[in-house]
Amino acid sequence: MENPFKPILSKAERKFQQDLSRWRQMAQATGSPADRAVLATQPRSVIELIGPRVEKEFALKTRNSGELYPIEEKDFSGRDVTRFYGDIAKAYETCTLPPVKIKLAETVWHRGLPYLKSQLPAWVQAERALAQIGTRPERGAPVGSGE
Repeated sequence: MENPFKPILSKAERKFQQDLSRWRQMAQATGSPADRAVLATQPRSVIELIGPRVEKEFALKTRNSGELYPIEEKDFSGRDVTRFYGDIAKAYETCTLPPVKIKLAETVWHRGLPYLKSQLPAWVQAERALAQIGTRPERGAPVGSGE
């Protein structure tokens, strides 16, 4: 059971711990043993100087690497979050596939209503055919009635 009376970390200390965790993961990804040693053994004042440099090196290494690097962090409310750093082209690779042009259906407008050309009702086909040859059925009369 966790001690309910343990001292609560200050906001600044919590932020430093989050940054330190992120910097350690970034140092692992860059492969610099010196940075890993400094982040593991040195006092806070030294780490606060080295940490931003580690972050810049990590950003330069990962920018056009063709890979994504997951860094596990805690957000402001304490939830575990995985943030991905690295090549943005790799992140959106599946969304940037070349488009495939297709034509779903051709729309035909008749009397202000849309119809699919492949599914025109018989009465619309008849009215359109009559309109092409120049005769128009009476309004309201069915096409085949002869009136």
